[in-house]
Amino acid sequence: MKLCHKTKITFLLLICSFGWVNGQVIVDKRMKYGQQVHPERVDNYQFSSYYSNNKNAYNLKGFKISSPGGPIRALKVNPAGYSFAIISGKEGKTKLTVDRINNQNKPLEAKELTAPTAICYTPDSRQLLVADGSQIKALDSKTLTEQRRFSVSAGNVTDMLISPNGYYLALIYPDRVDIYNLESGMLRHSFPGAGNNSVAFSESSNKIGLLSPGGSLTIYNTYDFQPSNGLTDLGSQTSGLFFHPDENYVGFAADGNRIQFINLFDPADRPSIYEQGASNPRFLRDGQQNLFLSNIAGNNILYRQVKGFSQNNLFLVNKRVDELMAEWTKMRPGETELEYRERVNAESMKAQRLLFFNQVATELALTAGLGEFGEVRLGRYNPETGILTIALATGDIFIQVPIEDMEGFGDGNNLEVHNPVYTVTEENAFKLIYLDVFNPTNGKTYAYDITSGQSFDFLNLDDSFVSLDLILKGQREDVMLLDIKDRILKQAKEAKRLSDYTNLLVNSRTEQAYDASGNKIQNRIIDFAYEVDPEGSATEDFAPGKYMVTESPAAASMLEIIKDAFDNVIGEYIVDGKKVVVKITGSADALPINGRLAYDGSLGDFADEPCKVNGVLTILSVDKQKGITTNEQLGFMRAKGVEQRLTELLPHMSKMERTYEHNIEVAQEKGAQFRRIAVSFEFIDAL
Repeated sequence: MKLCHKTKITFLLLICSFGWVNGQVIVDKRMKYGQQVHPERVDNYQFSSYYSNNKNAYNLKGFKISSPGGPIRALKVNPAGYSFAIISGKEGKTKLTVDRINNQNKPLEAKELTAPTAICYTPDSRQLLVADGSQIKALDSKTLTEQRRFSVSAGNVTDMLISPNGYYLALIYPDRVDIYNLESGMLRHSFPGAGNNSVAFSESSNKIGLLSPGGSLTIYNTYDFQPSNGLTDLGSQTSGLFFHPDENYVGFAADGNRIQFINLFDPADRPSIYEQGASNPRFLRDGQQNLFLSNIAGNNILYRQVKGFSQNNLFLVNKRVDELMAEWTKMRPGETELEYRERVNAESMKAQRLLFFNQVATELALTAGLGEFGEVRLGRYNPETGILTIALATGDIFIQVPIEDMEGFGDGNNLEVHNPVYTVTEENAFKLIYLDVFNPTNGKTYAYDITSGQSFDFLNLDDSFVSLDLILKGQREDVMLLDIKDRILKQAKEAKRLSDYTNLLVNSRTEQAYDASGNKIQNRIIDFAYEVDPEGSATEDFAPGKYMVTESPAAASMLEIIKDAFDNVIGEYIVDGKKVVVKITGSADALPINGRLAYDGSLGDFADEPCKVNGVLTILSVDKQKGITTNEQLGFMRAKGVEQRLTELLPHMSKMERTYEHNIEVAQEKGAQFRRIAVSFEFIDAL
């Protein structure tokens, strides 16, 4: 058999990054950290675990890091990794304290609490939520001063957790689980009779799972809390529910002797890792983003690198299709609005999305080896219907062959198959929907084609579309934004501030989302960035050790574009009381800082400021006295310089509910081209 196809494979690196193998879960690496006492309450920051036993708290090395003076009833680690909170004491006489991870200072104690029972940090690490009677109190995570509070249903809250997007707060009572809109403090949903259940949110926050001790599991979506999966008879003792990062598996401890995984697309796929006394399972990632499973067994904390989970094909395909659709719906150069409306409309968008869906699914399937069809063999032929069965290694297909053509098929050994097309089903499985069968004897090609029978109801395609009017509105804005960009770039070149080595970038898009109340909203996202070729970076971008935006002609020009854009094109998105998330990226190269860089304090002093460094939430501190000693701090100050300049350029944005997020990127290479900044504005519920 000969096999060829025209589809270009582009997903090999994507597949490799997931490290997947169908079949049994593989434990690739094992680490055991023995402790002198049994870890009872466990939490982690990145790849390190912290735990309590009776009246003491310990780190992974078994060193005592806190002794609050009474039995520890709750322990939570700050998501930025610099502190941990403890509730300790006897029932009714409990207190809340916060310790530094390095234990250099005395614990900070909250003074205005009556009898706290449960705690959790917000995902951005800035607030510590405390259940205190019938109140949820939000405390500043550094000072423990109260910032807000709201009332909840009466009862003893035994535990609570927040969804990764910060929308939903789950309160666990002895007799129920209540879900609150954290922003408004309003009750969203209550699960009566689920109080002893293990509760977990998925990484996207789109799902919440409830697992009973008796072995029943239900997965709900977080938009309207309707169930999507329900399983029973999972074990006599189940606890510690958690989601796989790809959200196609859940895991939990079962029967005191194993960690059980269940594929939510295929519940028959149930790999296990056996460990006597396993409890408190969770996924962690190391510095190279390898996936590890952590759990407690006796006095040991176990880390295991795990592979072998089936991949989430639907997630991968839809993610890539979204990117392709965003590009396809852009107005083409020279395209009139009438031509655009003829090309891009409700029907054409649906058809194009289906086309992209099958195209991407095919690339993914062929990369996974599903294009190896093996030896072609003839099966049965029905002369009344003209249907011929073709047996392939991947399964049987059926083609229409006139009876007069059958003589030229012989035993089928010379048949060739070409141009396979795959889709992904609702069950997350690849399915062959098209294949050409070529018979060189008669020179004819026969198609196996079941594309017309495809059902995409489960994708909710119509609901996934932003309206055409909004798309077209965005296209008009894009044209005007590009005109501003081109004009400012031209002016900068004429003034010899920039050259052809620098390119200023503007991009915008509209994304559909849900708010914390479950309402469908449209978010408008506008990105500003620049690129400088290595030949021009030394003079047109930040010099070594520099961080003020006035010291980078490229950065200053980008901020000119932002000012002009808000003055003349996108100012309508600045609405009093509305939300905007401003994401600022500050980059630095690997050139080491010898000693320290002087800092004049003009941007302010920063102590334990949460930010992401190469994607990991952590803290950074910079002050006038100590100056700047690391590249992480240097990238941070570049981002802070942009924030300060934006407040000057856009004073009317001060009436919005603003959230600044700082992303610091430190390259492993040296060079001026790695010292840059970028800004993204996400206007929530803007349209």
